[in-house]
Amino acid sequence: MRIPTIPLTLPGRKLRAPRLGDAESLPLHADNRAIWRNLSDRFPLSVPAGDRASLGRAGHIAFGGDHGALAFDDVAVGGAGIVQGEGQICCNVKIGCRLGAPFPGRGITSAAARALTELAFVRPGVTRAFAGMHADNLASMRVLQNNGFEREGVMRKNVMKADCAIDRVLWAKIRP
Repeated sequence: MRIPTIPLTLPGRKLRAPRLGDAESLPLHADNRAIWRNLSDRFPLSVPAGDRASLGRAGHIAFGGDHGALAFDDVAVGGAGIVQGEGQICCNVKIGCRLGAPFPGRGITSAAARALTELAFVRPGVTRAFAGMHADNLASMRVLQNNGFEREGVMRKNVMKADCAIDRVLWAKIRP
């Protein structure tokens, strides 16, 4: 399922379904070491040419879930999505955002996190939205905290990044 178009309370900013034309702009905003270091190792530092069309169609590279493009003046400058758990954890929805290097500090990620959380909580049976952040990603943790998420704990040596096991901090918000 694709993310519907959602204005992000700021002029010219929205979360919208990915478009084929995004295959040109999204890799430009993804191919940045400062951004890559806070993403899953499944997201490459440089988007291979063969994956660019998939990135433009789906807004992500084979991550599953529902994803959209973060757009600034209708140009895709990042991505955001939600992935609902399965089986006994179907009441959980993981949220995530990535934004190109020139755009932090403009309220885009904070507004996207709010919109994704609202989308998660309209799903029947969903009681919890969560996100895991690399332990040194303080800016993203502030975004979550400002959106009512609470720090639940540190998962020590939980993920691999650049062939090194690093800590992740788990944040969650319970459905009101």
